[in-house]
Amino acid sequence: MCDKADCKKAKPAVQPPQPLSCASVFGLQFDRGVLLAADSLVSFEGLALFCNAQRIVKVNESILLGGGNNFADLQYLQGVVEDKARGDPGLDPVTLEDFLRAGLYNRSIKATPLRLDLVLGGIVKGLPYLCMLDQRGYVCRDRVAATGFAAKMILPYLKNELAKRGEIKEQEARDLVKQSMQILARRHALAHPSYYVGIVDEKVAKIEKITL
Repeated sequence: MCDKADCKKAKPAVQPPQPLSCASVFGLQFDRGVLLAADSLVSFEGLALFCNAQRIVKVNESILLGGGNNFADLQYLQGVVEDKARGDPGLDPVTLEDFLRAGLYNRSIKATPLRLDLVLGGIVKGLPYLCMLDQRGYVCRDRVAATGFAAKMILPYLKNELAKRGEIKEQEARDLVKQSMQILARRHALAHPSYYVGIVDEKVAKIEKITL
């Protein structure tokens, strides 16, 4: 035990700042494009803080970007990506993936990582494009991508459905997204019944809000 003099000198413990956390984001390909989905809740230390947060970003007419984990880092990255898009009007998903991968990896090795997991969707040469990036810059391309709790609960379900159905239409993809959000709303404490869906195909990129 310390004596009184040592106790007076001791500094109080400082709690590290807690991030504004947000839940999963996931996406899947359909025959003409890509759907991304993320709920609208942002929490602080497990308590609901914002219930109308949009975590899917329209980068340009061929790219959508969704993020989960730290909402503040997502807002920062959104500004970086918007600057990149303004400077490169012909930006495509592959180029943006390379840009994000390099940036996330660079921040990671400098011990200043962005606490983010991302899902990137878009159109490349008329074909759907989808990938997931983690905070270390690891990239996984597939017909389905998910982060956070959805990577454990929703990813196997969607992969199984796509394996059974093969190529799907947009309405089928919307139905799968709705079913997936219902599962998350029941199973995940930080999920929310209202969510945003981003749709991108050769004609349009748009974001809609839906409530279960």
